[in-house]
Amino acid sequence: MERILPGAAEIGVPEHLEFWLRTEPFAPVRQQFDRAAEQLDGLARRRHQQAFADCAPGDQDALLKEFQEGKVRERDFDGANFFQRLVTFTMEGFLGDPKYGGNRREAGWRFVGHAPCWWSPRRIQRILNPDPRLKD
Repeated sequence: MERILPGAAEIGVPEHLEFWLRTEPFAPVRQQFDRAAEQLDGLARRRHQQAFADCAPGDQDALLKEFQEGKVRERDFDGANFFQRLVTFTMEGFLGDPKYGGNRREAGWRFVGHAPCWWSPRRIQRILNPDPRLKD
């Protein structure tokens, strides 16, 4: 996700994905992501002799591009479909409601200029009792 949207990890985008993948309706998506992780790691090890997470950013991008272009495909796995879902979940985590784990400190909303309702209970609580550890 960090390769799709730099800063995604900092604002909780992976937590957003984890939240949804723990729910039963997303079990098939969870299986697809598990399979994609195996595919990414296998491809990285064949090409670069190391796990995907240990590859240089440019090498990671090149491997993900192969998924995006549909070059990684097996009987039970479609890399292009996975890549599309990865981008979708990344953007949802960036712009979605923070209660689902992403968009920490409403960073995505601020980025696009969205101002949520000022009188929401959570917002009023933050105004009345600000947490000095959180920086907006």
